[in-house]
Amino acid sequence: VQHIEDLIKGDPKEKVWPKELDNEAFKKIIERGIEAKLIEASTSGFKWNETKELLAYFAECISKRFGLSKKVYGKDNIATSWKPFEALFGVKNLKEAKQNWLRLNTMFTPNRYEEIDKLLNDVPTHL
Repeated sequence: VQHIEDLIKGDPKEKVWPKELDNEAFKKIIERGIEAKLIEASTSGFKWNETKELLAYFAECISKRFGLSKKVYGKDNIATSWKPFEALFGVKNLKEAKQNWLRLNTMFTPNRYEEIDKLLNDVPTHL
């Protein structure tokens, strides 16, 4: 596996590495995702290999864990910062993917969510 630093170098117009995610903890998570075959990496960028719902779960977990959004709604609900993940993986409407899941389910636990939890295990909770 090519080291993450090599993948994010080069022409910035070709690749999108959001500044909010430019830290060692997130790079470690991406490397683990590549090893787990959840993420595909090439010199042209990153591709999510699973469902959009699972990517939304991934984004939500990381956003909340690292405090990417300062918005709070309700009593304790911290908003999810979707844009960095949509930019990194070239997808749209992650929030809608979560909302669609929740129309049919009471908890946001898409198929294989345990793999994301395992991926984030032992990663520092600060950036």
